[in-house]
Amino acid sequence: MPNYNSQVSRRKAQESTLDVQPVISCTTVILNNKKQFFVIARDYQDPEAFNRRLSVRPTHLVGATSLKKTGALQLGGALLSDHSESAKMIGSIMVFNADSEKEVEEILKKDPYVTEKVWEHYQIIPFRQASF
Repeated sequence: MPNYNSQVSRRKAQESTLDVQPVISCTTVILNNKKQFFVIARDYQDPEAFNRRLSVRPTHLVGATSLKKTGALQLGGALLSDHSESAKMIGSIMVFNADSEKEVEEILKKDPYVTEKVWEHYQIIPFRQASF
């Protein structure tokens, strides 16, 4: 029968010689102490809503890319009806870094998905990303 104490001692000796690297947390840096806001936008449900989304999507993505580069937009993506092959885009989710809810509102009012009636309504929610 193996000696438990000798196994523990041997393991401790092995651990003490290991090159242990610190764990780095994968969090996003929030620029200039800005507040975070979570946005849920829902698309119109009329028969032409999806076609409007597709027609202005390239312009919307150019704007989103620009906002991402400035740090105002942390992440964004489409809300889906489900994860099937035939899933439909039914809205969007975004996380913004901004000084105020009003600043996020002003950004959204200029987005082609608002001006071209893709998003029927949206909700801006104060948010704080966890550091883990």
